[in-house]
Amino acid sequence: MAKQTGATLLVAKLDRLSRSVAEIAKLFEDKSLDFRVATMPHADKFQLHVYAALAEQERDFNSLWMGILPEWYDSDAWDSKAPACGTSMRDWR
Repeated sequence: MAKQTGATLLVAKLDRLSRSVAEIAKLFEDKSLDFRVATMPHADKFQLHVYAALAEQERDFNSLWMGILPEWYDSDAWDSKAPACGTSMRDWR
C-alpha cells in the first residue's frame, strides 16, 4: 500500500520487516518504495544491510538452539548441571 500511494513505510525495528538479507536488499532495489526504521532513523543502506545480516544470523542461531535445548531440558543433564540458587556462573561446572 505504501508503494501504491507513494508513502514512506515506517517500521519499528528492521527485524520486524524481515530477517532475510535478500528480502531487505529487494526492498532497497525497489525505487518506488521508501522505508524508514524508527529505531535507526539516520541509518544508511550499508548500516541497514549490516543489521539485516545480524538479524538473519540471530534467526539462524535461534533455530539451532530451539532444536538443541528441548533435548537438553528433557535429559538428566539439566538436573545435575543446574547451579544452585545464589551461586555464580563460575560455580557452574
